[in-house]
Amino acid sequence: AVGNMRPAKSYDVLLRAAAVLRQSPAYRFVVVGEAQGALPQELLALRDQLGLGSTVTFTGFRNHVHHVMNNFDLYVSTSSSEGFSLSVVQAMACGVPVVATKSGGPQEIITHDVDGLLVDLNSPEQVAAAVHRLVTEPATRRRLIEAARKTVEARFTIQRMVNSYEHLYDQSVRATRVVRAKEEALREAAVVDDPKGHWQVVPHAEDYDRGRFGDVKGRVYRWVEERALRRAIRPLARTDRILDAACGTGRITSLLLRAGFQGVVASDISLAMMSVAQRRLAQVPFFQSDVTSLPFDDASFDTVTCVGLLMHLDRDTRLRALAELARISRRFLVVQYGCVGGFTRLVKWLTGGEPGGVRHSIVQAEITRDLQRIGLRERARFWAGSRRIAVQSASRGAACTSWNSAPTRCRLQRLNCRRRK
Repeated sequence: AVGNMRPAKSYDVLLRAAAVLRQSPAYRFVVVGEAQGALPQELLALRDQLGLGSTVTFTGFRNHVHHVMNNFDLYVSTSSSEGFSLSVVQAMACGVPVVATKSGGPQEIITHDVDGLLVDLNSPEQVAAAVHRLVTEPATRRRLIEAARKTVEARFTIQRMVNSYEHLYDQSVRATRVVRAKEEALREAAVVDDPKGHWQVVPHAEDYDRGRFGDVKGRVYRWVEERALRRAIRPLARTDRILDAACGTGRITSLLLRAGFQGVVASDISLAMMSVAQRRLAQVPFFQSDVTSLPFDDASFDTVTCVGLLMHLDRDTRLRALAELARISRRFLVVQYGCVGGFTRLVKWLTGGEPGGVRHSIVQAEITRDLQRIGLRERARFWAGSRRIAVQSASRGAACTSWNSAPTRCRLQRLNCRRRK
């Protein structure tokens, strides 16, 4: 075996496999690698405890590993976790048959019983059986050696590596050109004159935040809304995995990062809006998706935020979106509702329009019905400007509190993401 002495190499498994095979004096095991920390002393103690003093040798660090490899009859890797294993490829190139654990990297290199043997993790018995097989079956040995050399020549030569990098760069350049072409097409699209489709247009997306929050009223609303959101996310662990659904230009995504959250992911249906967010927040993974059909497994995130969307959806779409957000969240939802009070209903009746740019305003009774229909429980509410923002959490049976403004009501509610039985 070749590799620095560290826990991930699991040399204790190799020693225990050697103990299984010690009844035959023909076996000798050599471990080549630099000693680090207290582990070498622990391995030497285990070797002596198993009675392997004359069977297992630790050589320490050695230069010119290929010369060492050429003196081996077999190569054994017992790692519990391995990236791309260069030593496995070196052994195959030197014509040394390989026994390796299914620890990640070896599985990408070796096809079991074709160009090497793969065994389960932490199984000295399987390691010993594979070693014994290669020693006692010369035909199998020769077959694996020949196939391993062909594998190295086909997949791991310098020329092959260069070709692979060239192909990767070519794909990257082509993908960049496609994205730029799509952006140019969006810039020229007639949808710029369609008020329902303005969010699809790159020039609008680039000016969205300035147009919405550039004046005094917009800046005040943004400050109040972000203050409510900070209060809503305060109880969350900063190591939580969080999805900002309907992220738009990344305003809430940026707030989550500034608040210290480490596992932030974002999604939006608009490539144009996300292109603005990606330029600002290159460290965040972005996914294009409809909020009613998200490309994530159940309970993929600790918390899901969705701010600035539900008030623009009709009732059926809003329920589908809430159900989808609850599906992928293990603990909390943080969502914004366009809920109006008596004063704003009067303004709506007098003006004939929706207050605060809300397309589908609702009342408290509708929020309650939404939550009951999806099976969520409200945890807390926080006032946020001229809309009601709801942040909903995942703990069952928690009390709900709310803060109401005089003319309008804006709440951040925390809801239970686990369905009622």
